[in-house]
Amino acid sequence: MQGGRFLLVELVIKIVFVCTGNTCRSPMAQALFRKIIEDSNMPGHQFKILSAGLNAVRNQPATAEAIDVMKMFGIDLSAHQAIPIEDLPEQDVDILFTMTKRQAETLKEMLPAFENKVFTLSGFVETEKEIEDPFGLNFSVYQKCADDLLALLSKALDKIKMEYEQRELS
Repeated sequence: MQGGRFLLVELVIKIVFVCTGNTCRSPMAQALFRKIIEDSNMPGHQFKILSAGLNAVRNQPATAEAIDVMKMFGIDLSAHQAIPIEDLPEQDVDILFTMTKRQAETLKEMLPAFENKVFTLSGFVETEKEIEDPFGLNFSVYQKCADDLLALLSKALDKIKMEYEQRELS
């Protein structure tokens, strides 16, 4: 259900960013999204932002490259600890953003109750750009990944704000 509508049930919007190991893309997305919210006019208390991995090793730190790239945005990612997707309670999530279509398909198979809550980040903002895994690659690849995330996350927040405002009016 890419580009479709999503249902916000509570006043606090609970979003989980999902990648493979929860050491690169999803923690960077989580941190960048928090920063975008802080820099916007939307109160941060309206969001609960988490990240998790489809194959995460519990408590594994973010990669050194992810930590270094986030420093460029004024973000400290050094305390990040990976969370396996299985550790998240189903009822506590409004939107799950994956980095690729394959991850979205895998997540829907693993947790069928999440099916209507799962979107690729790119599909949510109606583009085809997937966020490729920078794991094991050099700093410039991580930097491009962060830049790609930032562009998509800004568009995602705009879409979420629109939905939130429509809900407030009804």
